[in-house]
Amino acid sequence: MNLVRGNRHGHASEWNNAMKDELENMDQQQFSDLNANLANFHQQLVSLEQKHSQKFNSNLSQIISLILESSKVSLHRSIDKEKIAASNDKVSALQVDKKNLRAELNSTVKLSKSTNSIDSRPRRTRSDPDKLSASQQNTE
Repeated sequence: MNLVRGNRHGHASEWNNAMKDELENMDQQQFSDLNANLANFHQQLVSLEQKHSQKFNSNLSQIISLILESSKVSLHRSIDKEKIAASNDKVSALQVDKKNLRAELNSTVKLSKSTNSIDSRPRRTRSDPDKLSASQQNTE
């Protein structure tokens, strides 16, 4: 076909007329061949569309499966983070308890030392007041 649309400002009706003339000049065999090619291309297009549709549906199924799996992993991760946070809270509470117990122990030790320093004279035995007890003999 030697059809030229002309410049951009050409008339559509001129092109349509030229197309009609060209079609009228074609012989019946060319028209049948073109029609067969068109039917063949249409069938190929339908086949490709079916293949792509099947592949798309398969991919969509895989995507949905991966999204569900990702959601499960995310949920488990959130639960693990909550467990870690609870454990960290327990550790913090235990550290505070440890600090308080250490302070209480230090206070008790200081109080005990001050009580011992008030009564620092050696104890004597009951049977012989001039003799020191066994533990006092070792310290003096």
